[in-house]
Amino acid sequence: MSKVLFVCTANRCRSPMAERLFKTILNSRGLSLEDWQVTSAGTWAEDGIPPDEKLVATMDAFNIDVRDHRSRMLDATIIADQDLVLVMEDHHKEALCIEFPNHCDRVFLVSEMIGKHFEISDPFSGPLKAYQRTAEQLAQILTKGFNKIVQETLSKRR
Repeated sequence: MSKVLFVCTANRCRSPMAERLFKTILNSRGLSLEDWQVTSAGTWAEDGIPPDEKLVATMDAFNIDVRDHRSRMLDATIIADQDLVLVMEDHHKEALCIEFPNHCDRVFLVSEMIGKHFEISDPFSGPLKAYQRTAEQLAQILTKGFNKIVQETLSKRR
């Protein structure tokens, strides 16, 4: 089973978006979710927070239901089990490499999957348009970077 973890700060916006979008892309390419474990977590998350209405509305536009999402804090157990960890900002990558140095070779900015280096800004508590822009940006990156994600996941599998 290939395991991909998406990480943002609070696990309330960007990483749940990326998680659900990537699952949808896997499904659209005929790949079974039984062969993939795609999850998300936050570097400073509070466990158990449900999604806000802007995240729900944004993902509804993609025909993706996120109402069952609950935020969770990243810990050593979660990261140790991953083949690939995709983060939203440089400081996420830096923090994970400091806290979990044995897993740093599996941590990348999500933008690196399309051969670039830029951060995904956090729309949390901003206007709905900001959420929509973030979701569209993530969808484009995950679609364009799909083959790279698969390649990185397979190369890191344990």
